[in-house]
Amino acid sequence: MFPEHMNKVHIEFLEKIDPRELLQKIRRFRNLNLSVMTKEAIYNEIFHVLTFEGKFYYFTSLKNYPKGTKFFRTRILDGAIIPNNN
Repeated sequence: MFPEHMNKVHIEFLEKIDPRELLQKIRRFRNLNLSVMTKEAIYNEIFHVLTFEGKFYYFTSLKNYPKGTKFFRTRILDGAIIPNNN
């Protein structure tokens, strides 16, 4: 069920998560009025959703991509002017 690269500690942690509790946290987050919140408050709320038993795990996944694969990135712009418009 879990990817091979995950260690036993991570798997045990994920198995303890109550899906109902996670859904409740997500529902609560979706009902927040993000437009009146500071970035720090939003980050704290995200952290709250992803924290269980006082622990937060960030899982990564390493992948190999063929030579020449194009990657794109996103970023938040401070205004309506788009740099490097072309």
